[in-house]
Amino acid sequence: MIKGVKAGRRLRLPVALCVSKIDLLARHDYRLEDGRDAIAAFYEDLARIDPSGESTALAVLEERSQLTQRLRNVIWPGWQIERQVDDLFGGRFAFFPLTPVGLDGRGETDLSLRTISPFGLLEPLLWLLQMTGYPVLQ
Repeated sequence: MIKGVKAGRRLRLPVALCVSKIDLLARHDYRLEDGRDAIAAFYEDLARIDPSGESTALAVLEERSQLTQRLRNVIWPGWQIERQVDDLFGGRFAFFPLTPVGLDGRGETDLSLRTISPFGLLEPLLWLLQMTGYPVLQ
């Protein structure tokens, strides 16, 4: 319960749903309905959306969110987090794929073998600022 908010009341707040450590998804075997590797397809689509991996354009963030939502359907089937968030926060949410270490060396847990190059860490904060009236995104 949040102080001053009655039970059952929707909060009109944006919510950033962060899927962290996406570099470690490579260690798991998830398949799409057509048999393709869901994680490999996810990484390929991330690269297609923004080859540099550095864009903070709103359109790029929205496309990444949709891609991550589709992946959620594969790795957490039946979990309708979107409905839960919609019920609580009125539908203002987005998914954010991120990793503090980067996408090079996917699946490697020994950080001494990795080049640290964070991916997607600032985007949730920038989006939240944008959604609360501070125009910071293109």
